[in-house]
Amino acid sequence: MSAIKNIEDFLSEQEQARVLGKLGLARRLPRKVYSDHDFLELEYTKWLDRTWLMVGRVHEIPNPGDAMPIPGHPIFLIRDSQQTIRAFYNSCRHRGHELISGKCNAGAAIVCPYHHWAYELNGRLKAATHFAGYRQHSHPDLDPETFGLKAIRTAVWNNWILININGEAPTLEEFVSPLAKFYQDVDFSQVKHFATVRRHPLAVNWKTAMENNIEPYHVPMVHPCTAGGHPFDNHRIIDDGPLVGCAVDIEDSSFTNRAVAKSNQQLDSSGRFVLRVPNLYIAAHAPDKLVDSLILPDRSDPGKCWISHACYNTSEADVSQQEARLWQDTQQQVLEEDVAVLEGVARGFRAPVMDDGGVISPAWEACVSGFYRSMLTALKF
Repeated sequence: MSAIKNIEDFLSEQEQARVLGKLGLARRLPRKVYSDHDFLELEYTKWLDRTWLMVGRVHEIPNPGDAMPIPGHPIFLIRDSQQTIRAFYNSCRHRGHELISGKCNAGAAIVCPYHHWAYELNGRLKAATHFAGYRQHSHPDLDPETFGLKAIRTAVWNNWILININGEAPTLEEFVSPLAKFYQDVDFSQVKHFATVRRHPLAVNWKTAMENNIEPYHVPMVHPCTAGGHPFDNHRIIDDGPLVGCAVDIEDSSFTNRAVAKSNQQLDSSGRFVLRVPNLYIAAHAPDKLVDSLILPDRSDPGKCWISHACYNTSEADVSQQEARLWQDTQQQVLEEDVAVLEGVARGFRAPVMDDGGVISPAWEACVSGFYRSMLTALKF
C-alpha cells in the first residue's frame, strides 16, 4: 500500500469544490473514494482514528466477562469485573492469535485458544501458561503490564459504546454535546432496548450506507409501505456542523405527537433522523421510540460494511410483544429495502461514467453535502 499523506492525492482542490457545491450543483464523491484501499487508510489515519466511533451497545454485554468482537475491526469489547466496559486489540501478546471470535462470556479470564495465555478482564497478563517451563507460568523478564492486552480509549454515552483509536480525540462529552442538545426533549434515562436487526456484512462501502441513512429523497420510492406515513413534503433537512440528517413533522404536529389515527404503519409519526458525524446515528420517533443505526466501515476492505439497527422505548410504559414484533419486522423490512438499493449503487459505481460521482439534490440531499464537508475538513489535517 503506497504512502498517502493528504486528500489532494485523491481529490484536487477543484474536485473538492465541486463536491461542496462551490462550482454549481453539489456533486457526490467520485467513485474511487468508495473502493480504493489507500483512501480507506487515509480515512482512518486522518479522520476515523482521531475521533469517536460508535462500535456497540451497552445492553449487548450486560454482565462481567461478556465480550464481543467489533465487526470489521481487530478489536473486541468486554465488561470487566468492576462493570467497566473496555476495548482491546483482539490479539494475544504472545503470537497474535485472535482472542474473541464471537459474542461470549469469557468468565474470569480471557484465554487465548492457541497456547492458553490468560488475561484478566482489565487486560493485565494473568498467566503465560508454561512459558518458562512445565507449570512455570511466569518469567522474570515477562512483565504482566508490558505484555498485557493493548487497550483502546473507550467511553459510554447512554446505551452507546464509542472508541477513540488514537486516544487523542476531545472528551466524549464534547463530542456528543451537539447531539445531546438536539435531543434534549428525549429522556435517555428511560431508554430500554427491545429489538435489533442486522445485515452482516454488506458488500457496500460504509459511506454509501451512511449517505442513504441521512437523506429523505429515497424514502417515498424505496419505502412506500414501511415509511408510507411519512409525507415527502413534510420532510426537512438538518445540516448543522457535525449534525446531518432530516426530520419529518406529521400534520404540523409537535415532536411529541401520537401516531396518526387509524394508521397501520408503525412509522406514521413525527421523527428526527440525525447523524453525529462520523457514525453516531439516532432516530427518534414520536412519542417514545428510538432507533439507532450502527454503520461500521470494514477496517481492511473498502467494499464492505456492517449494519445493525436497534429499537428502544423511552417511556415508562412497557412494549408489548406484539408491538415489539411489529417494530422489529418493520425495521427488518426497511433494512432489506435499503440493502437492495445500496447493492444496486455498488454495482452501478463500477461504471467509469461515475468517476464524477453524480449530482446532489439541493432540496433533499444537502445533508449528504454536510457529511462530505465534515469528512473533507477532517482529511485536510
